[in-house]
Amino acid sequence: MGAITVNLNARIRMQKKEIRAAFRQKRIDLTQQAVARMEDLLLIRAQQAGLQPVTMLMGYMADVSRNEPDPTNIMRWLRFMSPGMLEVMPRIHTSDGDMDAVIFEEGQSLTLNPFGIAEPAGGEVVDPEEIELIIIPMLAFDQKGYRVGYGKGYYDRFLSRCRRNCLKVGLSFFEPIEKIDDVHPGDVRLDLCITPEQVYQWPTYF
Repeated sequence: MGAITVNLNARIRMQKKEIRAAFRQKRIDLTQQAVARMEDLLLIRAQQAGLQPVTMLMGYMADVSRNEPDPTNIMRWLRFMSPGMLEVMPRIHTSDGDMDAVIFEEGQSLTLNPFGIAEPAGGEVVDPEEIELIIIPMLAFDQKGYRVGYGKGYYDRFLSRCRRNCLKVGLSFFEPIEKIDDVHPGDVRLDLCITPEQVYQWPTYF
């Protein structure tokens, strides 16, 4: 696929609560110039990762006010690579912790969910089994491909409903920590994680 396997240089081990606090602060400390430069590098790395054309891609609306990596440029590049590709975005249900994938087009109306994140106000809900590639929001990841999200579990529950070979891609401004100490059996591992430095890929034997 053109990616490289995990290097084992990072030696940090933490639990999710600590990781969330630490990496939220690391993001906040970034300048806008640094964010812009790293997002350019994320696009370059994505183009080097050997990603194949897909018929349906799921992205997310980045919280740019908190320096979350914005997948928009990567999604546009994938759209160019995949004529006719459908794009879907997440829409959460706080009442039951569920999440839908909703067909989205640029210019479509948005609303803010209870966490202050933009999501489609309307749109057709699709079957998760139809999605071939998902770009997943996160705060950090470890050398085995496990991610630390925002603590609500929406994505892990949603990913359990996706096809087995759906490609799960993370974006991070930072390199991996050694290990997330409190990985849960329900946590779903990434297939790839793209950073400004390189692309990490996890073979099945991990």
